[in-house]
Amino acid sequence: MAHFACHARSCAPAADSHLVLAGGQRLTVAALLRSVRPTGRRDGPLVVLSGCATAVPGDRYDESLSLATAFASAGAAAVVGTLWAVRDEDAAQLMTDFHHFLNLDGLPAAEALRQAQLRALARARRRTAGGSAAGRTRAEDPLHWGAFLHYGRGVPGALGPHPGPETEAGCAAGRTDGGTARTRSPIFARMPGGERSEVVWHCPEADCPYRTKGDAKAPFDEDTCPRHPRQALRRE
Repeated sequence: MAHFACHARSCAPAADSHLVLAGGQRLTVAALLRSVRPTGRRDGPLVVLSGCATAVPGDRYDESLSLATAFASAGAAAVVGTLWAVRDEDAAQLMTDFHHFLNLDGLPAAEALRQAQLRALARARRRTAGGSAAGRTRAEDPLHWGAFLHYGRGVPGALGPHPGPETEAGCAAGRTDGGTARTRSPIFARMPGGERSEVVWHCPEADCPYRTKGDAKAPFDEDTCPRHPRQALRRE
């Protein structure tokens, strides 16, 4: 897996669209397309492009050419890209959840992204519970959570992941799992760095006993107190 958390530019012509790398270097669509080497393999990497507008096509090419599709052409089995400019804080939280679902729960990339987006929407709803309809609508705006989309291999967990080479080979010899595709094993037994349950968060409301665990940046399940929805949780 390769995750590019950097600035991106969608340009016209589309071949000039690029990622901005360290030292001002540019990785362009044109350079990616020059690296295409058809091999017939289907086990390429997952590429995550969490910069702005990485799935926005330029002109020409039937509006299909973008950084995301260029990575797919260059051999990525699946690509996650964005349809518009994303705020750093929204992208960081959503991508943290995405990698937890991907690496700890072993979900296929498409389902991991879906679950991360559902969690972002649920957070917005909890945060604005009891508030005005206008406030809830602004918090739930897809602008904050809907920019990311998935290309390539990977389907919702209920349908099972795209069969890998070993599964397809097993089909010829006869399946022993009743025809149900398995989700892949997690990449890590746990995420690198501190455990997500090492930090305790509490409600700042006087005399409220509510506590929950999370990581160094946020609680795992919510960011506001269920008893006092207008109170953001604080680290102990």
